[in-house]
Amino acid sequence: MSSPPDLRASKMESSEGRGIARDRWLRWWRLLPADVRRASDLEGFDRVDPREAPSANLWKDQASAVREQSELIGFWIAWHQAGGFQALEMSGWNRATIYRKLRLFRTEFGNHPDEHDFDWVRLDLSKCWTNEILDALGAARPAKSKTRKK
Repeated sequence: MSSPPDLRASKMESSEGRGIARDRWLRWWRLLPADVRRASDLEGFDRVDPREAPSANLWKDQASAVREQSELIGFWIAWHQAGGFQALEMSGWNRATIYRKLRLFRTEFGNHPDEHDFDWVRLDLSKCWTNEILDALGAARPAKSKTRKK
C-alpha cells in the first residue's frame, strides 16, 4: 500500500482554492433580478465575507442542504460508475450499506438512483470507463478535445 502524497510543498492559494466555486455561485447570484435579491434580504452580501454578512441564511441553508445531499449524490455517481448494485457489492461494499443508501436516496430524491437524473449533472461514463481501462493497462489517454459538447 503506497503512502498518501505529501502536499505541503504545493499549498493551496486559500481555503477557497482559487475561488472558482465561490465565483460561480456569486456570478449566478448577481444574475438574479434585483427584486429577488432584495426579497431574500441578501442584497449586497456578495461584497463581504459571507460568514460576516448579517443575513446570509439563504447561502448557509443552501450549503447545509448540499452537505446533507453530497453523500447521496456521490452514491448516485458510484452507482452509475460501478454499474449498479452487483458491481458495488463485488467491489467490497456491504449489502446492508448499499440497501441503507438506496433507502436514503429514495427518501431524499423520490426514486431509485438507477432511474434518477440530476439534470444539472452530466456523467460521461463511456469516457470514465475507457480511462479506467487505459489506466489499468498503463496506456496513454486520448488527447482532450478543445470543443465542449452542449
